[in-house]
Amino acid sequence: MDFNICSLFFLIVIACHFFSKNKLNISQNNFFALFFILGILDILIDTISSYTISYAGSIPLWINVGLNTVFYVMQLSLIALFFLYVLSVVGVFSKSNSILIIISLIPYFIFSLLVLLNPYTGWFFRFDSDFNYIKGNGYICLFLSCVFYFALSMIMMTIYRKQLTKAQLYSLLSLILFICFAAVMQFYNPELLLTGTALTLSVFTMYLTLQNPDNLRDEMTGMMNNEGYLYFMRQRISTHKMSNMIFISIDDFDMLCDSFGLRNVNSAIIQMVKYIKTNVEKSDCFRVTKSHFLIVPKKRKTFDDGVVRLADRLKKPWIVDNNEIYFAVSMIYSTDIVHRRNAEDLLILLHELVLMVRKKKEGVPKKSEFIAIADLYREIRIEEALKEALEKHTLEVYLQPVYSVTKNKFTSAEALLRFTHPILGKIAPSEMIPLAEKNGMIVKIGEYVLDEVCRFIKENEIGEKEYLEYISINVSATEMLQNTFPKEVIRTINKYGIDPAAIVFEMTEYMVVTSNDAVRKNMHKLQEFGVGFTLDDFGSGFSNIDSVMKLPFTTIKLDRSLLAECFYNVKSSIILERTVKLIHELGIYALVEGVETAFQYDMINKLCVDYSQGYYNAFPMPMKECLDFVIRSEKI
Repeated sequence: MDFNICSLFFLIVIACHFFSKNKLNISQNNFFALFFILGILDILIDTISSYTISYAGSIPLWINVGLNTVFYVMQLSLIALFFLYVLSVVGVFSKSNSILIIISLIPYFIFSLLVLLNPYTGWFFRFDSDFNYIKGNGYICLFLSCVFYFALSMIMMTIYRKQLTKAQLYSLLSLILFICFAAVMQFYNPELLLTGTALTLSVFTMYLTLQNPDNLRDEMTGMMNNEGYLYFMRQRISTHKMSNMIFISIDDFDMLCDSFGLRNVNSAIIQMVKYIKTNVEKSDCFRVTKSHFLIVPKKRKTFDDGVVRLADRLKKPWIVDNNEIYFAVSMIYSTDIVHRRNAEDLLILLHELVLMVRKKKEGVPKKSEFIAIADLYREIRIEEALKEALEKHTLEVYLQPVYSVTKNKFTSAEALLRFTHPILGKIAPSEMIPLAEKNGMIVKIGEYVLDEVCRFIKENEIGEKEYLEYISINVSATEMLQNTFPKEVIRTINKYGIDPAAIVFEMTEYMVVTSNDAVRKNMHKLQEFGVGFTLDDFGSGFSNIDSVMKLPFTTIKLDRSLLAECFYNVKSSIILERTVKLIHELGIYALVEGVETAFQYDMINKLCVDYSQGYYNAFPMPMKECLDFVIRSEKI
C-alpha cells in the first residue's frame, strides 16, 4: 500500500505539470490525458479497496464489491486506452478506420461486461461467508486482455513503423515490455501489488519521452516548435481533417538582425506572436523555423477575421527600444484544405509557395504580400494543364473579325487563344498568358498558334479569295527577342506554302518602347519576307511616336481606353481625333478596338478610322465559324 500512496502522489505532481502546460489538441494528447486521469483513479481505488478488503467484516459488502468492480473495469480500460494511444501515435486513429477500431475493442467490451456482471456471477472475485476476498477464474482475463492489446499494439507499430521516429518506437516498445514484466510478476506474486508502481513508471516514461509539452514548445515565443507542428499535422493528415491555415514568412530576417540586432528582432517577433494569439483566437500556433510561422485557426470565422486583421497589422511597425521594426512579410493562407501529403512534404510545399510569393514582389522593398494558397495552387495547375494541352493539341484558336469602315465589310481577323480545362474551366488569356511568359511556355504557345493559323489559311485559301486578306497574331516580347524567331516563322509559312502577307504580327506598345536591336532586326527580316506588323494598345500609357516611326508598322491599333473615355470626356474625344489624324499623316492605317455600341461605331466612322474591332461588329469565334460568318455577312 505504501508503494501505491507514493505512486499516487508522484502521479499527481506530474499531472499538475502536464495539465498546466499549453498542449496540442490532438488525439494522442487526449488519450494520454485520459490515461493519466484513469491511472490516478485506478491507483486511488486500488489503495482504498486494499484498505476496505482488510476490514471487509466491518464495511458494507456492497462497498467492497463496488470498489473492486470499478477497479477491474479501470484495469481493462487502461490496457485498451494504451492500444488507442498507440494507434494515435502511428497515425491510424481516424474515422476512416472506425469500424476496424470498434472490432478490435470487442474483447474489451466483453471483458468489461463480464466484470460488471461479477456481483451476480462471482467469476472475477467474491467474498466468502467470513468476508475473505477470493479471486475467481475470470481474474486471468486481465492478463489475456493485456497480452492481446499489447500484441496488437506491436503489430500496428511494425506495420506503421515508418510513421514513428526512433525515439517513439523505442519508448513504446520499452513500455510494453516493462508493463508485461510487471504483469507477469503480479500474476505469480499477487501480494506484491506492482500494478500501481508499474503504471506510475509507465506514465512517467511516456511523459518524459513522448508527452513532455516542453519538448514541443519554442522557448522564446511559447509557440509550438517544428516538432510540435509535425505531431499536430500528422494527426490532421491521418484523420483527413480540413484545415484553415495561415503561413507567415519574415523575408528579411537576417537583414533585420544585422540592422537592429537579434535581441531586438526577437522582441519584435514576441510582440507579433502576442498579437497573433490575442487576435486569432482558438488557434494552434507554430514557429517552424526562426522566420516561419504557421497558424491553424479552429473555426472558419476566426480564420476569416484573423487573416484580415493580420494583413493590416503586419504592414505596421513593431516598436522596440524606440526603434520601428518593419517586417517584410509573405503570408499565404488556405481555407478548408484537406491535406493529402505527409507533414514534412506539406511544410516543403508551403516554403515553395512562399518563394513564389517573393518572386511576385521582387524589386519592391518592404512590401508585405498576402496571397491565398488556392490562387497559387491554381497557378501551378494552370501551368500543368497548359503543358498537357500543348502536348495533346487541345488549345483552341478563335478568330475575331475586323471590320473595314471604308470598305463596309470584314477584311481581316485577329487570332485569339482559348483554353477550357475539364476541371479548371475556362481560363482567361489574361490569366494564362502571363503565366506562360513567366515559365517560358509562351514560345511554344506562339509556335502552336502560328502553325494552327497557317494551316487554316492554307486549307481555306485566306488571302487568295476576297473574304479575308490576312490574320493577325499576337507576338510576345520573349518570342521577338529570340534570334531564331524569324527563321521559325519563315519555316512554318513555307511549310504550308502560303503568302507571307496573309500573316500579320501584333506587338504591344510596351514592347516597342522597350525594344532593343534584336527586336528591330527580327522585324525587318520578317518584313522583307513579306510579313506585316500592327502596333497594339497604342495610347495605353507608353506612347512614343518616335519609336513607332522607326519600326515597319502598317497599322496602329488604338487602345480601347481611348474610345471608352470619349463618352465621358470631351478632351478625350479631341485627343482621339488628333491621334487618328496623326496616324494617317504618317501613312499608317488606324484601327480602334473595343467598339461595343452603335454610338461608338458612329463616332469612329466620323473620325475616318480605317478599321473597327469589337463586340459591336463581331464576337470571337472558332476559326471555321468565323470564316462562315464573314462569308454570310458579304451576302447580306
